[in-house]
Amino acid sequence: MRSWPVAEIEKEKRRGAILRHLAETTGDQLSLDMLKIGCGAMGIPSNIDQVENAVVWLSEQGLAEMNKLGHMKTARLLPDGREVVEGLRTIRGILDPMAKG
Repeated sequence: MRSWPVAEIEKEKRRGAILRHLAETTGDQLSLDMLKIGCGAMGIPSNIDQVENAVVWLSEQGLAEMNKLGHMKTARLLPDGREVVEGLRTIRGILDPMAKG
């Protein structure tokens, strides 16, 4: 079954928002709960499963990694992910959450 285009755009913006939040955080690492709040603040409504799926996808691309800290799951930005945030690299499946249109 094919995703509705709006849902796909939302996924791509969620991925971009997660990378941006990680890049703007000291230590390049945040809990998935904080990323969920950050996505919502950027106008990308997200539940924890959507955030986790986005981080898994970003991990598969070599842009971020997921870790466990006790019972809490965290995401950490990797160097290639920083290049995406800085505009030095473009990856299909990631949109800038701040882009208009």
